[in-house]
Amino acid sequence: MLWDSPDLLARCKRQAMEPDISVTTSDDDWYAFLTEAEAHWKPVIAAHYPGPMYLAPMPLLQGANNKTFMFIDPDNQIPTPIIPIGQVEVYSGPSGRLLIPGAYWDRGADYVTEGDTIRITNGRSMTFANGVPYARYVLPPGVIDANTSSGIKPDTLRILLVYRALYSWASRGGMQDPSFYRALEQKAAFGDPDIAGDVGLIGGLKLQNSAHGMAAYAHGYHGRWTHPV
Repeated sequence: MLWDSPDLLARCKRQAMEPDISVTTSDDDWYAFLTEAEAHWKPVIAAHYPGPMYLAPMPLLQGANNKTFMFIDPDNQIPTPIIPIGQVEVYSGPSGRLLIPGAYWDRGADYVTEGDTIRITNGRSMTFANGVPYARYVLPPGVIDANTSSGIKPDTLRILLVYRALYSWASRGGMQDPSFYRALEQKAAFGDPDIAGDVGLIGGLKLQNSAHGMAAYAHGYHGRWTHPV
């Protein structure tokens, strides 16, 4: 299937001009390179264009005395705290108001972020109609293997994993020049400076909506941003 893990593996081998069965680079090696590439690129993409990777509003895990609540990976059978990447949106319920982040001393803010946890500010506790707050967030990078594909969306951005994996492959032992693959990666992500108007994959996606990234911040005026205050 296009852009799944076997497809990424095949693209790596094709670009590297390696045989399907290699004595120097196993499939496990390539998947390790792709996993490292996911760890590099998913946070970058989440900072620029997180929308397609956001989870639907998820309940947080209740901590002690309604003072702390934790982000979890919903795919784990046992709730496991995780540290989301990119911007986080926390709500008082699945259709509730946006909670406002701030400093711990700020009673005007609702919570402060502590890695995998949010803490209600100023030593307070907070109760919610649904028991816990809900949040939209992007899961941290995971492992890529023969049965587990990349979590990056849109799928077309996964070509960046191929170029980053090739960069790591060529860097092994200092035996090759990895700069060729670094250049391919840079041009694919942010455009070729020698081609007028080329903004790359990430640049093109960001142009779809100039207000990307503002959803996690509450504003005093709730009309359209194009309207005068």
